[in-house]
Amino acid sequence: MRRVNPFQGIVAVGCSTSIEAGLSPYLLGRPDLGDATRLELEQAAASHARLVDAVWRLYPVFLDQGLFNRIRVEVRLSGRLA
Repeated sequence: MRRVNPFQGIVAVGCSTSIEAGLSPYLLGRPDLGDATRLELEQAAASHARLVDAVWRLYPVFLDQGLFNRIRVEVRLSGRLA
């Protein structure tokens, strides 16, 4: 069975549009991103903390580990306060 890559054909060169920013948690799952693009997507994904927390295991690497930790803590705290 042939595996289908749902991100094939999507080229991320930063988050120049709100659509790209909204897709950033999903685009971070791509293993072929350059470091500069990945860092920009990580920063855009911070505004989608709950989604990042749900899919972070699919990310091949997270360059800004401090940002990643803050995102996950934010989700945990918001769940306890709700």
